[in-house]
Amino acid sequence: MRNIKTEILIIGGGATGTGLARDLAMRGFTTMLVEQSDLATGTTGRYHGLLHSGGRYVVKDPQAAQECIEENKILRRIMPECIEDTGGFFALTPQDDPAYADTFYLGCQQAGIPCEEISISTMLREEPLLNPRISRCFRVPDASADSFLAGDLNARSARDYGATILNYHPVQQLLTTVNKQQLIGRASTAPPATAICGAICHDLVKDEDVHIEADLVVNAAGAWAGKIAATAGLLYK
Repeated sequence: MRNIKTEILIIGGGATGTGLARDLAMRGFTTMLVEQSDLATGTTGRYHGLLHSGGRYVVKDPQAAQECIEENKILRRIMPECIEDTGGFFALTPQDDPAYADTFYLGCQQAGIPCEEISISTMLREEPLLNPRISRCFRVPDASADSFLAGDLNARSARDYGATILNYHPVQQLLTTVNKQQLIGRASTAPPATAICGAICHDLVKDEDVHIEADLVVNAAGAWAGKIAATAGLLYK
């Protein structure tokens, strides 16, 4: 079995995993990321591709709306090559409550989301297949985001700062050790506390197991996070 040591082991090569790998490598940590397949093949590569302005949340979840527009601005600044600035429309259809439009517009202002009401003629000129009976239309800074390119660029940047990215390395087992610091003063009847200290992965290309020892393990496996946590007897919430 091949043995590797690293300061930080990240499990999962999606947006969270590759972003963390880049950030930590830039901070000087010895960082390794393992992914069971290609990058962004989980949730990251299967979402609807929309970079939210936050408009959809301004009425019922203002905090989420503020977080969306803040992240929207950050992503446009740090990875503009992954963003197509399509813009987005919020329209008041004949079936909608007429009072909602003003509530929506006020919510955008309060959340800090740029919002411009445009004429229906302008709306139809830009999007001719929309319902001409729409009475009001607002433009917000939604966009289309390429998550595959974003993951790839995160990984490239992480490598440039010294990180190791291992594709086709599914986790077979999390490794645990008794955490001695937590054992100090422990009653003899209490079960020993454990800490995650690495993982055993299987290299699908070389068909061999790889033992990875790490000071810190980050479970960024998305939909597979619970399954991976269970290999150490942990419940993942």
